[in-house]
Amino acid sequence: MDLSQLKNTSDEQFKKDVTFDLLIPDGGTDELEITIKSVRNPDIKPKFSKLINSVTKESAKLDKPKVSDVAATAINAKIAELEIDICKLIFVSFKGLTDGDKPLASNDKNKEMLVTDYEWIRKAIVDKATSADAFYQG
Repeated sequence: MDLSQLKNTSDEQFKKDVTFDLLIPDGGTDELEITIKSVRNPDIKPKFSKLINSVTKESAKLDKPKVSDVAATAINAKIAELEIDICKLIFVSFKGLTDGDKPLASNDKNKEMLVTDYEWIRKAIVDKATSADAFYQG
């Protein structure tokens, strides 16, 4: 590889949305197509940084000695709420879901339902959006 090729590795790719197939974890072969933004996208990076800092602060509260079960439950609920906010920031669209025999529309209400009701979808979206590899390809 010529050293000059390395000069083409700017942060421009993080401005592009990426689509990936999420395998439904039921042992089946159904896939859900999801389009996301990178957390390094300059349009969302400041908001993402603020949200992730809030998650870190909440998580640190769980490390304190003598955290009651009630307090831990409240802290975990707040962390989940922040993770949902992160997903709403980076989740662009989805394709491939139906409600019975009708296609499920990719709108804000349904995207919020997916990341609120299905923690594994929320985790997959954040994992992919924080992975530089997902945005360096294609």
